[in-house]
Amino acid sequence: MKKLIVVAIIIVALILIAFAFLSYNRPFRNNGDAMVPAYLDGDLLNVDQSVQEFSRGDVIVFNKPTSDNKDIVVKRIIALPNEHIIIKNGNVIVNDKQLDLSTLISGNNYNILGTVDIALNSDEYFVIGDNHMKSLDSRFDSFGPVKRDEIIGKVIGKLKK
Repeated sequence: MKKLIVVAIIIVALILIAFAFLSYNRPFRNNGDAMVPAYLDGDLLNVDQSVQEFSRGDVIVFNKPTSDNKDIVVKRIIALPNEHIIIKNGNVIVNDKQLDLSTLISGNNYNILGTVDIALNSDEYFVIGDNHMKSLDSRFDSFGPVKRDEIIGKVIGKLKK
């Protein structure tokens, strides 16, 4: 009888753990080549929706009504709320310090195209695609910074394609 109770407790515990995991983690499909080589078109990404704080370098999934990717977008954060970002002559400067993009972005092309000079609000993040040559992202006025309430969660891994 004790063995049956122990087995029942283990089963209930496993069900609760699975429910908690599934409540906060959700798969999203990456659409497009903007995040190559980190994530390929069609990759299934594991997204943690419980994350409340984001850091520079985090890859996030968010709703962006101006996008052409069915409103669900995957990009990397390179500037945080209340920061001042300048992109000029291929360099990225945040709060008067040049970023070493090799520590943030997958791949080997760290020469960011475009000219940007923007002070982010307290609820805004500046995002770019790792494959910034093919990425519609915060560098463009039509896209702009991502607001905190648009963020669905943080990518914590790739499930499979």
